[in-house]
Amino acid sequence: MPIVNAISNKHLFERVCYYTQPLLLPLAQQQCIQFLNALPELIFNENQPAADTAQPATEAKSLRDINEMLDIIATLRALRPNVEANIRPLLVQHIQQFAQLVKSPQQQIAPSDIQSWTIVSVDAMEINVALDLYGAKLATALEPVLSDAFLRLQAGGGGALVNANQLPFHPRLMLQVTLESFTPLDLNSRQQQGIIRLFAETIDLKTLKPIIEQIVVEAQVPALDKTIRPQPSSTPPARPEKKSTDRLIQKNEGDDKQDLSAVLRDLKAFNLQQRQRQANPNAPRANAVYQGDPNRPMTTAVATGAAGGVIVEPDMLGGLASQFGQLSQGVAQVSLSPKPVNALATEQILPTQRVTDLLTRLQALESRATPDNQQAQPSVAQVRDTIRGQLRNDEAYLERINQKDSGLMDLVSTLFDFILDDEELPSAMKVLLGRLQLPMLKVALLDPAFFRSDTHPARRLLNQLARAGIGWDAQSKNNDVLYSRIEQVVFSILNEFNDDVRLFERLLKDFEVFFAEQDKRVSIIEERTRLAEESRARAEAARALVQQTLTEKLTNREVPLPMVRLLFEGWRHVLYMASVKEGVESAYWQQSLKVIDALLWSCNPLPDTVWVERLTQLQPRLVNSLRKGLAAVNFDAVHTEQLLHAVLALHQALMAGQPVPRAQLVTTEPDQTDPQYPVFTLEDALKHAELPGQAFIILPTQAAIEADTLPANDRCVVTARQLSIGRWVEFKQETQVDRHKLVARIRSSEKMIFANRRGIKVAELTEMQFARALSQKQARIIEDQIEVIDRAMHRVVGGLRQLADAD
Repeated sequence: MPIVNAISNKHLFERVCYYTQPLLLPLAQQQCIQFLNALPELIFNENQPAADTAQPATEAKSLRDINEMLDIIATLRALRPNVEANIRPLLVQHIQQFAQLVKSPQQQIAPSDIQSWTIVSVDAMEINVALDLYGAKLATALEPVLSDAFLRLQAGGGGALVNANQLPFHPRLMLQVTLESFTPLDLNSRQQQGIIRLFAETIDLKTLKPIIEQIVVEAQVPALDKTIRPQPSSTPPARPEKKSTDRLIQKNEGDDKQDLSAVLRDLKAFNLQQRQRQANPNAPRANAVYQGDPNRPMTTAVATGAAGGVIVEPDMLGGLASQFGQLSQGVAQVSLSPKPVNALATEQILPTQRVTDLLTRLQALESRATPDNQQAQPSVAQVRDTIRGQLRNDEAYLERINQKDSGLMDLVSTLFDFILDDEELPSAMKVLLGRLQLPMLKVALLDPAFFRSDTHPARRLLNQLARAGIGWDAQSKNNDVLYSRIEQVVFSILNEFNDDVRLFERLLKDFEVFFAEQDKRVSIIEERTRLAEESRARAEAARALVQQTLTEKLTNREVPLPMVRLLFEGWRHVLYMASVKEGVESAYWQQSLKVIDALLWSCNPLPDTVWVERLTQLQPRLVNSLRKGLAAVNFDAVHTEQLLHAVLALHQALMAGQPVPRAQLVTTEPDQTDPQYPVFTLEDALKHAELPGQAFIILPTQAAIEADTLPANDRCVVTARQLSIGRWVEFKQETQVDRHKLVARIRSSEKMIFANRRGIKVAELTEMQFARALSQKQARIIEDQIEVIDRAMHRVVGGLRQLADAD
């Protein structure tokens, strides 16, 4: 009877798994993917700085914790496919583990006391506590269905179930699977706890309750008898006596976040004390609570925007103005605060409106300067020096920009310092973008969304202008419609922008329409260039094949000059057309080769009458094939008859047994023992009507392989092979720097075709030649995947983090 019960229990758990997997997987996957999509916004919104609040620093969220949560966004952006790929297999694995409970009783969850926690890492314990707390909270939304399913399965499972968390449809499973799917991100304990809490707050369990009911019904889980089903009590159960460890697991329903943090903090302190006691049993027991490491200063609040760009909190970054001087040479050189002429002068703090009015006046002066008067872009230091020079600084008054506006202006200056130092931008583009520093300073002061949204029209316009000019070089801007249009946009901003940011939206819309039309025209030209190059490559390959075929058939043979002339002047065109139109596997190509074999046979007589009879029979058909083949390729009719007449005369002489001058065809110059035998190249031999007796003709061969090659696994060779169509490359020459776009790859010859910004072919290199140019720093691949603003923002954020780590 026990064996029957074990088999029954096993089949019961397997049936539950069988129905759980198809019903739960779609819901769980959908919830996890929705959470991944919303995670960047959840993290960023939750970690908004509280700089303007009166909350004491000791009670505020740890700045290090904020930093670590924000770091998840950048990491998730790079490893999102790995995270998403983990969800389904992890779900299937955990669901199938449920069926193993009967087979493997040792996997049952046994109760443990608090002392056993000391052998578990603190981080692992904190994560398990978070999973249990939030799993229990979510489970309350599934009552009484979840409890009923647990009791029924526990009664039919032979004691294998001891905790509802073991159920394959318990919400704790979804929390655990989501956390485990983040393994590629290598999150620390605090980050993992944050993921658990955010998912628990956003998960929607409305559809899970009917799924549990359906699983129980379809798996035929026996119902509980009323005599063993727990009955509700009329009086509440007595509260157990509190112990020292109870407060570690108590939960305050009014504030889950605060209570969970307190529980984990106390748990971490308790475990640390236990470890210290084990390491040093004789040490006195301290009553103080473990405080942990001091928080690092906040370096940035950064996230990924809706369009995939970098967004930051301007007030928080602006508050780090003292550190921008270590990142930006322009900010370090020129401070916006003037040195007072008179130390006793009255200091006046300018409101934001006065600062924007000052920038507007300077912007008007900038708009009157033409590009001819300013060949180099205005540096950040020059712009800041101009701003500082407009502030009143005399014996009576000293004007200063308020701290908040000064921090924002320092941030924008740092961004422009990086933009103007960006190697991906051509110098002509830097000249134009450098003139937009004053307008962008105004935008940052007037509209904080410039930093908080990667879809802000001013940012999008700046990025679009930079993207449009990526292919410029020293000569491109001359008489260039696109350059003129970008220049027009820049001066429209300088002349028209006062305080209405909608101007950028209008200019962006107009420029996008214009650039789309230009890009369409260039794409058409690039496509024509690509088709022409592919056609030329096929022709070159066919000519090389014909040359190789004739060389292989004639090398080391003694052939009369009329036959050589017929094959290389006439019949090679037939082979070429057969290769191009029909291919080397076609009957047309094979028949053309048989004609060559017949010609070579016909010029090598045998000392018997059989050969003469066979040639007499073959000659009319051979001449007919030659005539039809040459006519099919539109070969000159007069020249055709001349070649055929020479072949017929040759045949007559051979059948009559007369001696015929022959040339020995070779691929390399022979080492002659008799200097009387002349040596001709094929080109020179064809110019002669007849050869003077015995001679050598050197046949052309394929070009030699490049001597200066790199190993196949060399990094530059691999990069050259993997370079995709559409990428821009900067080529450095002695006197100039040019930017060309890869528009075609000819795989048969390993050639790379480059065009200028107008789509016109300007260069042709083999993959090995391009790899050598990369290795010798004569070529550099332009990175065009990240927008110019985002590249600068990444460098600012990275610099601030390095400064924080150094501290």
